[in-house]
Amino acid sequence: MDTLNIFIDKSFLISKEVSAQYINKIPFGEYIFHYNDAEVTFLDEPGKTLIIHGFVVDSSNGEADQNVILNYLFKYESFSEVIRFSKKLAGHFVIVYYARDGLYILPDATSSITVGYTVQNRDLLVSTEPSIIARIKNYKESSLSTKILSQTTEGHSLPYDLTMYDEIKYITPNHYLNCNTGAIVRFFPSEKRSSISINEAVNKSSLLIKNIITAYRKRYKLAVSLTSGMDSRLILSFCKDFIGDIPTFIYRHDYMTDNTGDLVVPKLMAKELGFQHIIINDKLLPQNILDQCKSRLGYELTSSEVRNAWTHINSELKLHYRLDGNIAPIAKSGFGKRMPEVFATSSYLNTKTHIYSIDSYRVVRRWKKDVQKKAKKSNISKFDLFFWEHRSGRWTSRSYKNFNLLSNTINPFNCRELLEVWVNIPRRERVIYSLHKEIIKKNWPELLDFPINPDAKYKFISRSSILFYFASYLKYFLNFNRKL
Repeated sequence: MDTLNIFIDKSFLISKEVSAQYINKIPFGEYIFHYNDAEVTFLDEPGKTLIIHGFVVDSSNGEADQNVILNYLFKYESFSEVIRFSKKLAGHFVIVYYARDGLYILPDATSSITVGYTVQNRDLLVSTEPSIIARIKNYKESSLSTKILSQTTEGHSLPYDLTMYDEIKYITPNHYLNCNTGAIVRFFPSEKRSSISINEAVNKSSLLIKNIITAYRKRYKLAVSLTSGMDSRLILSFCKDFIGDIPTFIYRHDYMTDNTGDLVVPKLMAKELGFQHIIINDKLLPQNILDQCKSRLGYELTSSEVRNAWTHINSELKLHYRLDGNIAPIAKSGFGKRMPEVFATSSYLNTKTHIYSIDSYRVVRRWKKDVQKKAKKSNISKFDLFFWEHRSGRWTSRSYKNFNLLSNTINPFNCRELLEVWVNIPRRERVIYSLHKEIIKKNWPELLDFPINPDAKYKFISRSSILFYFASYLKYFLNFNRKL
């Protein structure tokens, strides 16, 4: 393999000056949209430009291609209409909208493509890579961010909107950037929400996910990353009708043995239900590849995920897009379980950052203050919002940035309409009835006949909201003391 040309540059830059770093350029107004290898579609006319960076599908119509979606978006006369339409979109994308009411940047539901920005002295720069902006502006790395990162391990992200530069912030999920004012605007939650039942959520979720996977399948060769857990099994349940066309697989990591549940259970499922399952042995990541990844990703390097991507592109599935389910735990109330909302304190939420720093706590407290009024007004849990905006918006997006540097991964749950369905189910019902299991039961019930996470330790803790809550503190403070 030619290791000099394997990297995929999916970055973009919006600036007023031409950048020699990029081959492709789309001028609009006083700005230029720059990109290299990224998938980009756009429409423009005098005074109006709409750009989709990445790929997008319609959860209400699995047959609609990207150009159809682009034309629908382009016909809207205001950015507020674009936001409303984007609710049903899924994929891995950023929308750039420029018209008479100005320039706006809208990431997808979980900001799965990171977008950093600076507007110092009204000089707007926007990029998927804050380091690109920093080089242009000669910004120095933040002492605060450096200090926070010194109190965690590789793979964990800075909290909220922080980047490695004080002058650059990230656009986090449920926000857009108003480039005219330089302000970040939270648009969700914004109004009181009505709760829905598990049965209604199962039916709505099933329709949306089916359309999303249908659209993905039309566009890409897919492979399901299958473990013994529920998230990947949820994805698999929607592939029953075409399972002969979609292989499943698992990376066999160094720590695994022949008795590891994530190897045994998928193999058994494939044998009993008659589908293809491939075990891919981890490939050793060459040092020169790791060094280049570190140069490109900086502190956001997650070497284990880069190794997964290297393994993937050196396997028989190298042309397949990995179907990944990292967003799905929000449907299980992954952070809050059944705990009353009063327990969603800054100190508790900070335990979920895995950063052992008082400065991280202060940033989480700022997030909580920023979201407090709208969360209370809307009846959307801060437990859910923090999972959505930090776990999915920062940690998962970082994971994808690493994997997508060499290969491609996509998530069928990255859709605002779907996530809003999930957070509108009372958390108590999500925990008691298991939305995952109910959806699987509807679509491929035989998948529930096999063990779920047989190697998981301390299951009794996760089953008890109170034990889970205090165990989160205990684990955090034990690790905090190890850092001292």
